[in-house]
Amino acid sequence: MSRQLVAAALITLGGLSAGCARGNAEADARIGGLRTDYRSDDEPSAEPFHDEEPAPNEAALAGAEQPFFGYDVAAKSAMLPESFFSALAEADVLCLGERHDNARDHYAQARILLELFDRGKVSGRRIALGLEMVEQTNQPVLDRFTRREMPLRRMLREVRWHKRWGFDAGYYTPMLRMTRDRGGRLIGLNIPRALTMRVARSGLDGLSDAERAELPALDLGNSEHRAYFEAATKDHPAPASSADSFYMAQVLWDEAMASRAAKWVVRKQPANQMVILAGNGHCHETAIPARVRRRIPANVVSVRPVVEDEDGKVTEKPEHGHFDYYFVMGRDY
Repeated sequence: MSRQLVAAALITLGGLSAGCARGNAEADARIGGLRTDYRSDDEPSAEPFHDEEPAPNEAALAGAEQPFFGYDVAAKSAMLPESFFSALAEADVLCLGERHDNARDHYAQARILLELFDRGKVSGRRIALGLEMVEQTNQPVLDRFTRREMPLRRMLREVRWHKRWGFDAGYYTPMLRMTRDRGGRLIGLNIPRALTMRVARSGLDGLSDAERAELPALDLGNSEHRAYFEAATKDHPAPASSADSFYMAQVLWDEAMASRAAKWVVRKQPANQMVILAGNGHCHETAIPARVRRRIPANVVSVRPVVEDEDGKVTEKPEHGHFDYYFVMGRDY
């Protein structure tokens, strides 16, 4: 299987989207209480970028603000924003789904994160923002950024954001800065992409004994997750001969992020709260949430941002199932 085919299919499952917007415009507004007008307060505008690491589009969320309300999927009930945010604040691990190139989804994530930090200030909970976008090996770089020992642009360059992730960092910079400024922790959740690719091509046999020894425990027997995976990747199917290794790579991706999140939360549970930013496919109930619960007794909650259609029936669409809550944009409660 080609490297390009593997990458396309794994990205499709993670975010159920494709494409990337880039630009160099500066934001000039605040969105729903989220500061988006940062300029050179923490990084010199003249700091050079490598050609492969474009400057983040700081206006990426401009115009993304929407009226919204919460929706409890199990109860089939709309929720006032205050009740919605209070319910999310009870979670030990919160998986916030996204379509990677969708500004409204990132607005929803940022608004939720802001509310959680406000509540954490009262409750004393420490919040970490877990990032699918950053590999675990780059944790020292994230720590230097949150300690204000490194400007944001240099941090993006050192974690090789553009090369490793590819989606405009401007979708995420309000949340990265918010976490730093509110005293939170940034946690890299992902494993090296090269390792995932090798597993997708050759299964665990493609790894050395030392690499296999470092892997988290893998649950490959969840038939519901396998069915979801196959449906989500139907436009990029793996050859029949490598279907199992292709699925194994996706499970490894989920298990690595779940393991990392669980380890951070359990250190000071319930004082710690982990907020994960990941593609919708990773926040599906059978993906990261179930794999965190398998490791620790925790309240794990998943949220999917959605935009209400003209008939107001987003919650009835089957592709939006297997999440605890929706952040429904398009109108007020």
